[in-house]
Amino acid sequence: MLEINKRLKRIHKSLYNLDEDVLLAKPNKTINKDGFFFIDFSQEKNAEDLEIAVYSVIHNIASIKDHLKEYCNKNSKIFKGDNLINSNSDVAIVHDLWNIDKHAKLNQLSRSGKIPKLIKLSQNLKLSTGVGKNSSVEISFDPKTGKQSMKTTGDASATLNIDAEIIDENNNLLGNLSSICNNAISSWENELKNVGVIF
Repeated sequence: MLEINKRLKRIHKSLYNLDEDVLLAKPNKTINKDGFFFIDFSQEKNAEDLEIAVYSVIHNIASIKDHLKEYCNKNSKIFKGDNLINSNSDVAIVHDLWNIDKHAKLNQLSRSGKIPKLIKLSQNLKLSTGVGKNSSVEISFDPKTGKQSMKTTGDASATLNIDAEIIDENNNLLGNLSSICNNAISSWENELKNVGVIF
């Protein structure tokens, strides 16, 4: 049980690592010939840097299955991890991405019925006003100094977020990475609760 809980903490940490504090960022700013001010929030991260962060999350989520299976075997519990993968499209997509990355191709039948692929990996400014009443977020940048300031109320937030789109083999959009990963984590956590790993 301890190992699975440690893994969950690692998953949440890896997911959290897809976000950075806006105020710690050093935006690359440019002003074009028309006087428009542009800010690049990529923090000079290249495609490889983004992939390392993203696949850390994917691997951590997908490997819950094996840890849960081991827990169930040791504690005489019924293992339903495969049922979860086969019945939940977000969990299945993460599992397929993991297998493709691990084996360079799907070495077994696709669990999602698709061959998912990540595209448009980027780090961007993400503003959320949250759901609370009177929540707000305000962020400003001084075009001369690059100094930024932020003010939030309620459960609003502003972060630099690494995200990507996930498409299938026919280039159909399956969803965005952060939503699919968050849904997959929640689904695995529910399964862990069902067998008594977490409460």
